[in-house]
Amino acid sequence: MSGAVTIPSKNRNYSTTATAQISENHVVNWSFSHGSNNNRNFGVGGFTLPEQAFSFGGNNFNFQIKDTAVLSSSLNNEVRFRVSGGSNNTVPATIAPSINVIDAFKGGGSSADGENQNRFYEFGELLMYTGQNLSVKAGFDGTYNRNDSVSRNNFNGSFTFSSLDDFIAGKPILYNVNRGETTLDVDQFQTAMFVQTDFRLTSRLAMGFGLRYETQTNVSDNNNLDPRLGFAYSIGSSTVLRGGTGIFHQRLNQGTVAQLIRFDGTGQESITISNPSYPNPFVDTEGEPILSLPTSTRVRADDLATPYTWNSQVSLETIFDQGLALTGTYSFVRGVHLYRSRNTNAPVDITASTPSSCRPEQDETTCQRPDPAKGNIYMLESTGLSSSHNLNINFRQRLSFVNINGGYSLNSSYGSGGGPFSLPEDNHDLAAEWGRNGARHRFNTSVNFRLPWNINANTRFNWNSGNPYNLRTGRDDNQDQNTNDRPEGVPRNSLTGPSFSNLSLNLSKSIQLRSTTVEGDSTGPAAAGGYYGQRRGVRMTISANANNVLNRVNYQSFSGVMTSPFFGLPTRARPPRQISLSLNFNF
Repeated sequence: MSGAVTIPSKNRNYSTTATAQISENHVVNWSFSHGSNNNRNFGVGGFTLPEQAFSFGGNNFNFQIKDTAVLSSSLNNEVRFRVSGGSNNTVPATIAPSINVIDAFKGGGSSADGENQNRFYEFGELLMYTGQNLSVKAGFDGTYNRNDSVSRNNFNGSFTFSSLDDFIAGKPILYNVNRGETTLDVDQFQTAMFVQTDFRLTSRLAMGFGLRYETQTNVSDNNNLDPRLGFAYSIGSSTVLRGGTGIFHQRLNQGTVAQLIRFDGTGQESITISNPSYPNPFVDTEGEPILSLPTSTRVRADDLATPYTWNSQVSLETIFDQGLALTGTYSFVRGVHLYRSRNTNAPVDITASTPSSCRPEQDETTCQRPDPAKGNIYMLESTGLSSSHNLNINFRQRLSFVNINGGYSLNSSYGSGGGPFSLPEDNHDLAAEWGRNGARHRFNTSVNFRLPWNINANTRFNWNSGNPYNLRTGRDDNQDQNTNDRPEGVPRNSLTGPSFSNLSLNLSKSIQLRSTTVEGDSTGPAAAGGYYGQRRGVRMTISANANNVLNRVNYQSFSGVMTSPFFGLPTRARPPRQISLSLNFNF
């Protein structure tokens, strides 16, 4: 099947800002924005057929106020408050069970269906002291978020087939359906306190030390103290050595909390059936109703901790007489207590001496759940790890008529956690999930220059080596009701896709339609692309932008599913050459 599907989208946004000068040393800024959106035929593309589309619409608002006061020549204080929120609803285009033939096609009805309303409140204060050799920043911030939702996701059920042959034969390997209570209200409060000091020890050496503590509801781990240390040392007049290290905690996302509560066994229930009948999964092979349907639940580990990363970096920057600047940077990031899930009630091989997953086609007499009376128990754990080493070499060259910037990155990144609800291939051998992440090589460069008739030109080139992806059998070999199984002995992300490259070009010319008065220094453009001082008058800017100038086919993903008819082939590509023209007026 082929054909184009339009995805109409209507978005409206309004915003306003204001400033009140209370006194010479006291300013109040506030802003308000409101937006609405209406989108149809979302979710279509790749393996997903048009019948799987859903509509998405809603509105949002944001109000923010900031009070800034200069208390003395060296002391400033800033107080801020923000409230935002919105509501949205999702409506499926087709009401029918979803059909998923792994990496072949996805049809039937969409599983997305529900409404959502949220309110977000944020407040904080920042006190800043600036002295001759010492500066200090201290403050706190807090957020309160409330979310009221109605979820009917997957209430129509979904069938999973390993291959097209199984689909034609009407032999799905899994059926999953949600049912029960649809409404859920969740709130979460988060707060943090911090202090940051920067001081100059000598004319060449500056140091910085910071400390941050944060806590939140919905998780009992309060050991979230984050020390941070940095330095900068001048070597001669044109070379600077910089470095730093610190701990950075993340938070337990409110959406994750909502899923834990919704499927805790008392609200909604999720039912999964292996090798179900088709099209009626609730009868056995003899046509008799299935009386026992264990439900899947989500729980959290008793020792659930807050994830954090340990970030360290050192860099050396030098500037040559010709204006060429080179920077070399090495960074190391270690992730600890990363969130991931595993099925603690996944079937085990009872003939093995240690807990081991079942073998393909193993008989149910020797392949049994630890608790046969229950279904899948997905436990959220903070046992994931990650490790990333990155070496960057960047350069910039500024000449009278051209600016050149670029950089190369060499990356070695591995991890074992894919997110709060990601599941391992083997629930009884989590070590097998350690695998590489991301592209190993990256290169980018940009050139800015001025053409005749005062036309500004900007060209950018990006390239990276291929990203890793999984090799999967396409079947539930270990009978844990999950189809992410890999061939025995194959690590996660063992395959590598093709490289990516893109060349873009932008041309623009500004024309003054009415005389301009510029107050202050007007010798040239500002760093942000505007002009110093205040600009009056009318200015017209004509722009032409071309992306993927060489029209290169950049494949975005490949199928690693061995039962797919597209195994080893690309399944998605980035956009071809795109050219756009724009006309802007500035008053």
